[in-house]
Amino acid sequence: MVVRQILNNNLILSKNSAGEEIIVKGKGIGFQKSKGDVIEEERIEKIFTFAQSGRDSRFQRFFSSIQAEYIDLTDKIVDYALMQYDMKLSDSIYIALSDRLEGVCSRYEKGIQMPNGLLFDIRRMYHQEYDIGRFALGLLKTEKDMDLRNDEAGYIAMHFINAQTDNDMDDIYMITKVVGEVLDIVQTHFRMILNDEDYNCQRFQTHLKFFAQRLLMGNLYYEQDDGLYEVIRDRYPDVYECVRKIVMHIEQEYRYNMSKEEMLYLMIHIERVRGR
Repeated sequence: MVVRQILNNNLILSKNSAGEEIIVKGKGIGFQKSKGDVIEEERIEKIFTFAQSGRDSRFQRFFSSIQAEYIDLTDKIVDYALMQYDMKLSDSIYIALSDRLEGVCSRYEKGIQMPNGLLFDIRRMYHQEYDIGRFALGLLKTEKDMDLRNDEAGYIAMHFINAQTDNDMDDIYMITKVVGEVLDIVQTHFRMILNDEDYNCQRFQTHLKFFAQRLLMGNLYYEQDDGLYEVIRDRYPDVYECVRKIVMHIEQEYRYNMSKEEMLYLMIHIERVRGR
């Protein structure tokens, strides 16, 4: 492989033997290199391939136009995510986050910061990703003297949520919104504050994320009427009333009719997080 473009000291744009655009990562791999130089294989730590997404040309155009400082910042943020949380990230995080950071810096120079209506939900549901966002804000403060609000940490967190799933950013936004709405209904109904560190609460949030994904896809649980729904409904009438509020909200806002089985699982999870 040969150097096609130096992105920074640790990232090089090249092509593999199949002619696909790749990014080669390695500590100092781009230092004192020039276009056309051979890349030493022993210095390669990771190879990012984007051809499978059908976006080769987009990446080439992007990395030809993006300023190196944003790629460098992205590299540091991604390294933090990998070292702190050993995340399995899509290779596309490099282009998505570099693009985000360039836009953030451009808006900041004009005195613009974007509010994030989902910040509270992101903080309580995606602790690791939000921590990465906070790290990114600290990095931007240190390297570019930018005082960004935590709203931006939430947006950066969403990129890392997206990079770990098959969902696009719009889906991530909607899933987070739906889960946050359900959690708010539960807390209001029982006049309680859920403990995000509690194991049962975390299991409940995970269940709601999968539920929200099914809602987006329009996939219903099949009915399995074995009598357990009625048993739980009759044993925990207050929980059942809470679930009815959730059902009404989901139907009104999203035109999604929940099955008895979905209601059953909600009742079980809600009874657990009540801690009674």
